[in-house]
Amino acid sequence: MSLLRTVRGLCKLVRPPFEQSRRAQRTASTVHRALAEGLARGSVLRDRVLDNGRAISVMQVEMTRDLHLARVFWEPMEFDASAADTEVVVFGAGSFGQLGHGREHGLLTPTVLPGLGGMQVQAAACGEYHSALVTAAGELFTFGIGQHGVLGHGSEQRCSAPTRVEALAGEFVVAAACGWRHTCALTARSQLFSWGHGGYGQLGHGGVVNFFLPLRVETVDGWEQVSCGWCHTAALVDGLAHTWGDGDYH
Repeated sequence: MSLLRTVRGLCKLVRPPFEQSRRAQRTASTVHRALAEGLARGSVLRDRVLDNGRAISVMQVEMTRDLHLARVFWEPMEFDASAADTEVVVFGAGSFGQLGHGREHGLLTPTVLPGLGGMQVQAAACGEYHSALVTAAGELFTFGIGQHGVLGHGSEQRCSAPTRVEALAGEFVVAAACGWRHTCALTARSQLFSWGHGGYGQLGHGGVVNFFLPLRVETVDGWEQVSCGWCHTAALVDGLAHTWGDGDYH
């Protein structure tokens, strides 16, 4: 059984101890936004906070002591979903529904995301106040704040539970990326779709308007990877980097 943990945009893939020997050599740790590197086996780290809520050091989350952390990430991540049972576990801020547990409030402790049924989560991505899940069946589900059409459902309505992006029903989605208020999806045909806030050109459609539904980025073909920053996007084609959006700080 694999567990995918989400902390206000910070997701963790963890595996039970009995899988460690079989997958030890494939285990990778990636830490984004200066959390830490070299995580101890069997532990998950969180911030130790001051009274004003700012992080000053790290400490172990006791309730996850028996879990094996495979990687920590902020960027989109793909993982092996071959296990029969895959659970999404969420906690942290949730005032916009970004935790996906059906309510607009935070969770202080890790909680299994309900309502997934037999859905097998293949990949995940987290923005500021929205999240995305990609299933092994190639479906994309989004939830959280709906501002600027960031969820891809054709409106600005919030969703507090994972909701399928129907506009991509004919595509097989393999990866997703979330920015501040924009989202991208990569398909098995190496096509790239983007939607949401486009005021900085971060959608790649040649303008600075918002799109409430996924629209294919037709600049080039053969997209391989995609990642979203705050108001910019980066992607790989034939191993070459392509970037667009906000150009502050060059």
